[in-house]
Amino acid sequence: MTRRPLDLIVNADDFGISGENTAATVSLMERGRVTSATILANGEDLEPALAAARRLPGCSFGVHLNLTEGVPLTDTSDLAPLLDDDGRLHPIIFAAQITRTLRRGIEREWMAQVERIRTAGVPVSHLDSHQHVHTIPRLFLAFKSVQKKTGIRKARITKTLYDTASPPGSSLLLVKKRLWNFALRNYVRTRTTDGFSDFNSFIRASRERPLSLGTLEVMVHPGADNELGFHDEIEVLESSWEDQLPFPVRLLSYHEL
Repeated sequence: MTRRPLDLIVNADDFGISGENTAATVSLMERGRVTSATILANGEDLEPALAAARRLPGCSFGVHLNLTEGVPLTDTSDLAPLLDDDGRLHPIIFAAQITRTLRRGIEREWMAQVERIRTAGVPVSHLDSHQHVHTIPRLFLAFKSVQKKTGIRKARITKTLYDTASPPGSSLLLVKKRLWNFALRNYVRTRTTDGFSDFNSFIRASRERPLSLGTLEVMVHPGADNELGFHDEIEVLESSWEDQLPFPVRLLSYHEL
């Protein structure tokens, strides 16, 4: 029996974070190697990224919600616990106490990021986040509030697909991830893929065992600093990797999910 193709979304994260990222992402999209991207609304190369998004309607573009890098779009004291001495976001959110005031500031900032992309004439297909901050359990209600207010009902789940080279930390972690994904899909009804992973883990896992998934999103990071370890994934992505898999794949965007 011929296996049904795996529906695969290849999403480029951090779109607009730098000129290198924008150019590399656009090149991959124009060649059909990347089907989707999430835009960093306070990225240094935002305007060229927005211009590219407006002329690539066959790809989907979401918002890469951000709390850890760059200058925030909102000017409010509510975000003060997340800012450094220069008024820039930094990754303290992972240890910060989420007070009611801070959560209000986060919601306003995320709303401003979504509206920044929409007002530029780019239809927002889905939501995910920089450094996966939207999957922090303490921010679940803030994320859901943004979904309610914006009407965006497609979003990225937390990682579900691992390979033997980079296994999950524990079985308890997997249980927590399943619970979070269930809540994401069912509290404020949200459309998601069946699975999510990074591109290299997907390639390795597909060679190790059968994948019982109908839809999968994989993230890639075009133009990222090689020291971050993303160079190898782009080399594979630019190759004929589909021909090396033991099953067929069909590339699609979030528009088709």
